[in-house]
Amino acid sequence: AIENNEFKLVYQPIINLKNQKIQSAEALIRWMPPGADPIRPDIFIPIAEESGQINNIGAWVLDTVIGQVKSWQEQLGICPAVAINVSSKQLKNHEFREQFQTQMGSHNLPVGGVELELTETGVMEDPEKSLEELIKLHELGVSISIDDFGTGYSSLDYLRRLPLDILKIDQSFTFGIGESENDEEIVRVMIRMAHAMGLKVI
Repeated sequence: AIENNEFKLVYQPIINLKNQKIQSAEALIRWMPPGADPIRPDIFIPIAEESGQINNIGAWVLDTVIGQVKSWQEQLGICPAVAINVSSKQLKNHEFREQFQTQMGSHNLPVGGVELELTETGVMEDPEKSLEELIKLHELGVSISIDDFGTGYSSLDYLRRLPLDILKIDQSFTFGIGESENDEEIVRVMIRMAHAMGLKVI
């Protein structure tokens, strides 16, 4: 797919409800094979992780996003931060961190221009190794968010140790807002907990 230029990225804006402006965006990968239906990320990403190809895909995403952010900055003067999804498999050693630093430096972009996003479930697959790399990335000034919160069975103690900036509540809870009092109360508790930890909430 990389060799045949079949991947593309779409950018989902994240809106600040207080000022109704785009706060940031999330880059989402799509696989569009010619002459066939699109292949969903929830199908090909696990296969890529299992086969070891996720590093190549991750490198393509990083390179593409950095190029896009640089282009937007040159055309618009400013650009909101863009979050990319990172697999815990990419955090097993220092390669991703070094690649991130090199790419950002070569494009003369501040580290705050690209955020890193992990799923709660993915982080818990190898928590200690992920924690080690995430701390080093955070020390560089990289903003880190955790996605699908509430579905990954992580301990609150481990969450407290993670160098997080943003917590994204899983949509399985937010879909119930306006319909389920239980879901609403769970979301309220999550928001209060996140704010108590100094985190922004999506």
